[in-house]
Amino acid sequence: MDTMESLINNISKAQNVLDDSTQPELRVINPHSTEYLQELKRVRDASRELQKKRDDEMKKAAEAAVRTSSSFTCVIYNIHSSTNMLTNTPLS
Repeated sequence: MDTMESLINNISKAQNVLDDSTQPELRVINPHSTEYLQELKRVRDASRELQKKRDDEMKKAAEAAVRTSSSFTCVIYNIHSSTNMLTNTPLS
């Protein structure tokens, strides 16, 4: 039976016995198979690992950007400065 047909059939059954407390509980959606749940766990684990790697790479890139930015700022300051940074004396 098609999944959609099965779902519609289960909904119909549930509606028929909704107010009858003597009827056993009906599942509208069938539980997933063990194989499906194992595959889902593998996908989630792989996604978690990839997310961690991406976060680590982003952190490294941000640190590199800060180092590059600081170096660049220092170079520009030294070029435009009229004072010797080491001795704090005016340049001639």
